[in-house]
Parts: sequence; structure tokens; C-alpha cells
Amino acid sequence: AYFKGDKQKQKRQEDVIEGYDYKLYDTDSDNYKKLFYELKDILTSSTVNEEEYVKVISKMFVMDFYTLKNKISNNDIGGCDFVYSEVLDNFKDKAKDTVYLYLETYLQENKDLPVVDEVIVESVNTTKYMYLDTMDENCYEVKVTIEYEKDLGYDTEKTLYFVHEGNKLSLVEIA
Repeated sequence: AYFKGDKQKQKRQEDVIEGYDYKLYDTDSDNYKKLFYELKDILTSSTVNEEEYVKVISKMFVMDFYTLKNKISNNDIGGCDFVYSEVLDNFKDKAKDTVYLYLETYLQENKDLPVVDEVIVESVNTTKYMYLDTMDENCYEVKVTIEYEKDLGYDTEKTLYFVHEGNKLSLVEIA
């Protein structure tokens, strides 16, 4: 764990969306909290609008994954709630080798860390997607532009692929 002085940082769960297991923590940004409650409204309505659902989780994933300033260690990887369960371990390992690689060093040195200010959904398309042994005829391909509080040279455009996993849409690829 990461120590600052003698006080260990911990995060506390504030809310959860039942049946989907999306969690909200006290360390999440105000923008993220706003999106969480938007998502909760979408998922608790009598009919779930999948396109609105995928737009909001795309924003939430990107905001949580690429915002490093609120993380407590390189094991505190953002966006895991949205990742397809069977690729989650692989996703975490890859994150630790890439985006989260120097996080603990940067935290100790009090270096500037990225904070995602806004995520703009540029397009949402459906496509066929083959993953593991499953074909999803209605995979969502979401192109986003990422804006940061301060430009530190991190990615500003990504394409996310979400497939159906039970009642959820789950991230399977970031391009």
C-alpha cells in the first residue's frame, strides 16, 4: 500500500448499482459521480436504452482508467467494473505494465498525474465481434476523445469494444 506520512490512504465505497455491481467510491471525481448516477437512472428504468448505457460506461471507463491522480497504488486500477470478467486478470496485468507502470514512483515524488476532465463520445456503432469462443452480433464500437485537466502527453483518442455479458455490456478491447 502507499503511505503518505503515517496515514494510509484507503477508499470507501459510497454506492453500488444492484444487479450490475458497478461501484462508486469516495475517491471518484465529481464528474465520475455525476456519470454514475446517470448510469444508475439508465439501468433502473423499465427498458434499458443500450446506446445510452454504452455511451455512459465508455465515459466512466475512460475517466476512471486514465485518471491516475486519485489512485492509491498501481493495484488500484480504474475501470475494472466495466471489463469482461474472463479477460479482467489479463487487463490488470497489462495496465500495470503500461499506463500504471510508474504510478507508485510518481505518487511518492508528487509528480503531476493525469486527471480526465471530459470524455466525448464521437461515435457509437454496432459490429460483429468474436472473442474467446463467442460471437456477439451486436458488439458496440465506441470512439472517444479524451480531455485532461492538464495535457501530460497521455492518449487523447481511443476506440472501445463492448460485448454482452449476461445483462451487462463489458469491455473486451481498447484500440
